[in-house]
Amino acid sequence: MYEIENESTYLLNSIPDNLDDWKKEYTKDTYLPPDADHPMIRLRKRGEKLFMTKKYPKTSGDLSTMVEETINLIDYEYGFLEKNLIGNVLEKTRYSKRFNGYTIEIDEYLGDLAPLKVMDIEWEEEVKELDLSRYDIKKEITQQNSLAAGVLAGKKYSDIEKYL
Repeated sequence: MYEIENESTYLLNSIPDNLDDWKKEYTKDTYLPPDADHPMIRLRKRGEKLFMTKKYPKTSGDLSTMVEETINLIDYEYGFLEKNLIGNVLEKTRYSKRFNGYTIEIDEYLGDLAPLKVMDIEWEEEVKELDLSRYDIKKEITQQNSLAAGVLAGKKYSDIEKYL
C-alpha cells in the first residue's frame, strides 16, 4: 500500500504543556541501509503497530510531499527483521492529535538524540488556517535534509547541533 504524505516540519524549543488528551506512543525506527546518506527504508515499531516503510520525495528536492509505501508486519516477521537487519536506530516518544483536517505529531527523541524535539504537521487536502502560536517553534526545517529522521538515525545530538 502507498500513500502521499504532505507535511511541514518544525524544530521545537520545548514540548507544549498539557498534552494529556494527545495519543502518546513509544516509537523505534531502524533505517536501512546504514551507510546511505539518507536511508529511505525503515523498520518501525510504534506502540503495538509493526511495519516496514519506504519513504521518498514525490518530486526530487521537495521534502514536503513524500510517497510512503508500507507493509504491515506480524510479531514474528518484525522480530526476524529486527534481529537480522543492520541499520541505524532512533527512538522517540511521539505525541499525536488530529485538528481541523491536520495531524500534528510531536517527537521527543530519546537516547543519543535527546533533547531534540520536532513537530510534523500533516494534511491530506487543501491547507487550512492553523494557529501554531501554542508551540514553541525554533524554526521550520521541512526542506533541511540534514534533520530528516533517516539522516538522524545513528547520530548523537552533538553531531547535529550545528544544524539546529
